[in-house]
Amino acid sequence: MIGARGRLTHLLSGAIVTSIALSACGGGAAPASLPTDGANHHRGGHHHSGSGSGPIQHIVLLIQENRTFNDLFAGFPGAVSSMTGQELVYDHGKLVEKPIALTEHNLLDKGNITHLYPAFLTAYQNGAMDGFSLIKFVQSGKKEGKAAYQYVNPAQIGPYWTIASQWGLADEMFQTQGSDSFTAHQDLIRGGTFVDPTDSLVDPPTSPEVWGCDAAPPTHTTLVTTSLQ
Repeated sequence: MIGARGRLTHLLSGAIVTSIALSACGGGAAPASLPTDGANHHRGGHHHSGSGSGPIQHIVLLIQENRTFNDLFAGFPGAVSSMTGQELVYDHGKLVEKPIALTEHNLLDKGNITHLYPAFLTAYQNGAMDGFSLIKFVQSGKKEGKAAYQYVNPAQIGPYWTIASQWGLADEMFQTQGSDSFTAHQDLIRGGTFVDPTDSLVDPPTSPEVWGCDAAPPTHTTLVTTSLQ
């Protein structure tokens, strides 16, 4: 989710790659090495024409949740990504923007950062995309700091890069909802999170274990209006 400046596993359903064949998952070319000089803004990309003339028989949709574009595809050839970001830090009692380099982390990193709509708004900062370090962990209340400014070593996610190279990769996009898996699944299954013309689901139910109609009273979900209130 959320652009080219941070990992932000908070909110996003993450990178979604669509293909019409699973053959791209195996083997394939090794991922390209990452650039070391900041942003990668090449627009050329790679284009592959289809090999068959018959109708499409299968569509395979692969879902990777809780990863931003940059976390999985920082440095991907032809894509708009970045190896650096901006963070807000306090300087003499005033918030100022400071550049920060993304650091490599293990794909199996057990760290988990906030996935709620208020965290999305904090990170988004009205489009400045520099508020990730101000978000607080839900359980401890401590600021997440540099936890969002990371990327996965491409060597650990070769199949993702192979699929993206052979089929397609969408950059410069936001997820439909700025929240967690509950609303992301609603978007995936029924194509939206709206409950009426002015209100939509925005965060998970208050019962963390049961998400369905069998949840015990008074389980409820948070709504957001069309005016983002």
